[in-house]
Parts: sequence; C-alpha cells; structure tokens
Amino acid sequence: MRKIIAILLTVSLLVLMLCACGGRSSQPVSTDGESYEILDTGDKNEAAGEKGQSADKKEKKDKGSEDGEKTKESAPATSASASAKPTATPKTAESARPDAGQKSTAPAGVVDGVKYNKVDLGMSYDEVKDIMGSAGTQISASDISGMSLATYQWLTADETGTCAIAFKNGKVSTKMQMNVARTDPVATKAKFDKVKNGMTYKEVREIFGADGVVTYMDADEDFGYEYVEYMWNGPDDSFAQVVFDKGKVSLSSENGLS
Repeated sequence: MRKIIAILLTVSLLVLMLCACGGRSSQPVSTDGESYEILDTGDKNEAAGEKGQSADKKEKKDKGSEDGEKTKESAPATSASASAKPTATPKTAESARPDAGQKSTAPAGVVDGVKYNKVDLGMSYDEVKDIMGSAGTQISASDISGMSLATYQWLTADETGTCAIAFKNGKVSTKMQMNVARTDPVATKAKFDKVKNGMTYKEVREIFGADGVVTYMDADEDFGYEYVEYMWNGPDDSFAQVVFDKGKVSLSSENGLS
C-alpha cells in the first residue's frame, strides 16, 4: 500500500511540474528509504481502464438479465452527470479547508489558497468554475469504458504556483496544488518525529499546533481509496508532509527540518 500511494503521488507531481508555466519544481522527499515527489492522477487512467474492462466482462456475463436496460452515458467532463455516483468525501475533509470562511483577493481566473480550499470532492465543473472565476485550462481529457476523465489547471498571480482539479464523469475526484498555499513556519524536526502511522488528523494537528494545507486530495468509492496529503511548512523552504489513508496516517516525510 505504501508503494501504491507513493506511485500515485509521484505521478501527480509530474503533471503539475509539466503544467506549471515557470513554476518552481518541488524537491524529492523520502520515507523509510523510498524517494518520491509530491502530487497527479496519471496512473489512475490505467487503473480506471482495468476496472472498466472488469466491469465490461461482468456486464456481458449478466446481459441476459439486463437486456431491457440501456447503458447510461456519462456526462461530459465539463458538466455534472445526473447518473454519476457521488464521489466520497474524505473523513479528514472537515479540517481540510481552514480558509473556507475567508474571501479571496485574487482576480478572476487566478487561484489562491482561499479558492483552492473551497473546492470539495464531488463538486461539478460549473461549481469549480464559479469559485475560480474562469474556465481554467484543460490539460487532459479521455474516455475509458464509458467513464469521462478530465483535468483543468489554474495558476497563481505570479505563475509560480499551480493547482490541478481532476473530474470523473463531471465531478471532482482529485485536487492538488503546488506553491498555492502554505502554513506559517510551524514545523520542526522534533514535532515531525512525533507523527506516527495510525494517528488521526486531529492528533497530527495538535502536534504541529496549526492546520496543514492540503497538497493532494483523492477519493473514489468505486475503487475504494481515500487519500489526503497535508503539508506543514517550517523555516525557509523546509516542510513536513503527512498522507492520510481513510483518515489515518499512512505515510510521512520531511525536507530540511531542524
């Protein structure tokens, strides 16, 4: 499971690094000797394809009892699908939006931490577009076994930060950001060393003394996963990152903390 999460996060970062026009690249971090970079959903298309093929086989097997039914088409990635299954909201989501009550000062079409934190899993493309103030830039689109997938990008005002929002059948399934939001310099090596696998977000928050910022959030009931990655900044460019799998710490890493 640790390697699967690490792979997902590695592929995620590659998308953001390719799409961040002039954005800074993130530094590799490591956990238990394994190296990875943060953040995308690239491999998810393959996973979705495999799941789709499996679903197709089941459909053919059960076709005798379903002859009278028509296959429902998924809605375009740019609109909400009436038949799409709602995306699960992570158990840590109640604490994933520390700036949700604030007002953004960023102009239309420009992302900042406030706008990014207002985006929730399961939202429609139109809802996200209203939050961001623009349609964003589509950086990928595909249809696999009747499942529509699309990813849109928004940049910060100085174009050094980027966020990417992925939609499955018109609903937010993944959100990620790099250099869009950061915390006050609260993280230290001593605090990081207290974080243990199995802890809840509340326990980790108490260790650092502040809410973290969400760098990656991804959940899907169909495929049975639910990940949220938080970052706590330290002095200068140091940071700690903690991944929660279904509300419990499953991975943690730090870079440059003292």
